[in-house]
Amino acid sequence: MTTDSLQRDVELDLVRATLQDVGRALEEGQVTSEALVKRYLARIEADNINGLGLRAVIETAPRDNVLAIAKQLDEERAAGKLRGQLHGIPILIKDAIATGPELGMQTTGGTFALMGSVVPASAPLVQTLMSRGIIILGKANMTVLNNMYGEGIENGWSPRGGQTLSVFGSGHNTGGSSSGSGVGLAAGFAAATIGCETMGSITSPGLHSGTYGLKPTLKLVDGRGIIPITSRQDCAGPMGKSVWDLATLLSSMVVPHTDYTQYLASPNNSLSSYRLGVARGPGFFPFSYSSGLKDDPHAGYPESEALFDDALRLLAPAIALDPAEIPGSETIWERDDEQSCFENGKWKGRREVLLMVTDMYEDFNTYLAGLRNTSIRTLEDLVGWNKLHPDQAFPSAADPSTAQMFLEYAVQTQGIKGEEYKAFLEIGNAVAKSFVDTLDKHNLDAIVFPTWSWAPGVASTGGFPISVMPFAQLESGEPFGLMFVARRGDEGKLIGLMAACEKVLPARPISKLVQ
Repeated sequence: MTTDSLQRDVELDLVRATLQDVGRALEEGQVTSEALVKRYLARIEADNINGLGLRAVIETAPRDNVLAIAKQLDEERAAGKLRGQLHGIPILIKDAIATGPELGMQTTGGTFALMGSVVPASAPLVQTLMSRGIIILGKANMTVLNNMYGEGIENGWSPRGGQTLSVFGSGHNTGGSSSGSGVGLAAGFAAATIGCETMGSITSPGLHSGTYGLKPTLKLVDGRGIIPITSRQDCAGPMGKSVWDLATLLSSMVVPHTDYTQYLASPNNSLSSYRLGVARGPGFFPFSYSSGLKDDPHAGYPESEALFDDALRLLAPAIALDPAEIPGSETIWERDDEQSCFENGKWKGRREVLLMVTDMYEDFNTYLAGLRNTSIRTLEDLVGWNKLHPDQAFPSAADPSTAQMFLEYAVQTQGIKGEEYKAFLEIGNAVAKSFVDTLDKHNLDAIVFPTWSWAPGVASTGGFPISVMPFAQLESGEPFGLMFVARRGDEGKLIGLMAACEKVLPARPISKLVQ
């Protein structure tokens, strides 16, 4: 690399640079992949454990290995042999996504219990990304085991990774469970990241970090080799700093390759091309909207309501139905104030928790059965290990008797899908049908929700795609934005709609701490 190129590389602001910016710098010869890897590793070194202590990255790839991969990709670029549109660009992936021994990184779901375990192979998703020239720079921290662990576990905490901190300052929520994917992206630790969502685990960290996120239609992205909660809902998805980032990274994640960037061009990027419904009501306007400060959970309501209405005025050419009713959707949140637990053999509390812990018993045990070099073969083994090693399993302030209660509930179910399970599943299916019926009846393309609403709950009932785009901040500094939910298979419409919104909404918020 020439001295001039090095100078231009210094001008690439890793905190603000989108995936498109990084790709353009590579195309124009302003930077090499090898230099990018070094810069991102230096950025992680500065503020992950040191500096701001964000703890967004649980592990980076061995330096020599990842630099050798970057150098090879540089040589391929010089020879005109590009594997894909994101050739030679470093990203982070959630620690739930399996990386094989050849990449030199563990896959633990944030636990110490799974340290040293060996996955059969890198997840098919990882293999696809690498075949298209993307560099796996490291593993992002996460709320331990996808936030299906127990009581007293903060978003972004894992035994192995510690507590991920918000880029917007102490006391702010990171969202979860893909907490490190959001914070690491916002802090400039990688050009883009990949998270996984069961119900809110991409969209929530995207909001709280001021970044964009997209959970695609269920099973659009290959989920094999990813630590699961439930195959009924789990899906990996892209996180980025622009709609272009989401479209391009999603294109690189799916098999066969699909070019989602086609939806960024006219007429797809025009608001008048869409018919939007507006979600209203107690669960769809954030009755429990958080100001982002953990000791003040309701303070943001009036402010967020005004921001939502301001955004809708800007989106007026697309608004076709306000309000857009989804009959029966109140069942998603009506038991949110109850402690989810078994009481006298009957389930009490949020219905989806029973569904998830029941599914987890089968799906997580199947994942564990494929591991080598570990004594953790079942959920029972994991629960037992945690009891024997509380200092390595739970936060110091947590009560060990409840800190893994979701794991214990999963064991208690034994995966048996009884009458309660079936009844609860039918309730969710009814909400999914109601959502599609509303879209069909009014010829809508999607429904828009304010952030911190129950939009992820609606999306999870039917495997619908959901996206988030922050565009403002509350006085507390907490980001605020919009979520969109569409029919299954309509990722393209969501991307086009977001591209249209991106032209009229303010830019995403960027924390002053990392600028």
